[in-house]
Parts: sequence; C-alpha cells; structure tokens
Amino acid sequence: MDYAGIYDDPSFCFSEVEMKKEDVNGRTIYYLKKKKDNSNITLELEEIDVIGSNEIKALLDSRSTVFIVDTHLGISLIEGRDIYDFWEKEVKVRLVETEECCDGFSINDYPGGYCYVARKCKNIKSNCDLNNYIILDMYH
Repeated sequence: MDYAGIYDDPSFCFSEVEMKKEDVNGRTIYYLKKKKDNSNITLELEEIDVIGSNEIKALLDSRSTVFIVDTHLGISLIEGRDIYDFWEKEVKVRLVETEECCDGFSINDYPGGYCYVARKCKNIKSNCDLNNYIILDMYH
C-alpha cells in the first residue's frame, strides 16, 4: 500500500471502526468499537500523553503497537505488518512533534496540507492487553 497521501488511496478503509471521545473525571477516554469477523471488539482507551517521533519509534520497536487514525473521513486501525509502512510513508513526515503542539503549528508546513498529533493511550478495560495504542488525530 502506498501512503503518499491518505486521501489518494481508495483501499484505506474507515468503515469498520467507530470511536467516541469523552472526558471522565478529568481523564480523556476513547471508546472504540471494531467489527471483525461478525463479532464486535470494544476498547476503552485512556489518553496518557501527547508523544513525538522518538516515542513512536520506541513503541514500534516493541512490535505490539496499533495506530488508530482519526480523520474527517472516519476511523481506521493500522496494525501488524502495515504499521511500519504507514509510519514511514504517511505519518513520519506529517507528525507534529510534542514541542510544536505546545508552541503552535501550521498544517501548511506538512506535505499535502495535513498533519497528525499522536496521543499514547492504554486499554483500561483489560489489564492483560499489552498493545501500545497511538491515536493519530489528523489536522487538515
């Protein structure tokens, strides 16, 4: 899959995941529902922190990372073998680093006029889930 631009790729699927965001007692919680093989998988993810490229690279090296891509087109999960290509070809050049999040950024500084802010999350529904979840919020 070529990620030269997420909008140009008709195979990039957004229809299998629903996400809702809520503030609960000062914590940001994301509720995700994924339809897989005629069954539903539900995740409750708590936002831990905004992270940059160094943190993402370390998480990718752990081999148990899932990207949750939130765009105006919908939600998609990127995992398994696809995650490294997606990181290299789509996200890496469009990632807003943590210091830029605080100082402000312009989408015009990124290829295609859009960028991502990465938020590390943990699954609060299951203590046995060892995956690293990264929500990529697209700004366009």
